[in-house]
Amino acid sequence: MNSDLFKVKIQDIVKALLLAVGGAIIATLAGLASTPNFDVFQADWTTIGKMIVNVSFIAFATQLSSTFFSDKEGKLGGKI
Repeated sequence: MNSDLFKVKIQDIVKALLLAVGGAIIATLAGLASTPNFDVFQADWTTIGKMIVNVSFIAFATQLSSTFFSDKEGKLGGKI
């Protein structure tokens, strides 16, 4: 954690964005790879893209809220 309690720095935003997008892409590709009879040419890529965006948004918001409510030592609320 780089920020103080109830503060977010630009480095935290960039880190959260990279984590969110990377994690969503990896999770989606893992899900597709484990799908029986998955066909790249028959896939609904619009739905897959929307799923990646939704998961990225949730992960980004979660990471930022975690950073916002933690201090430099990573303690939630500065206590835990």
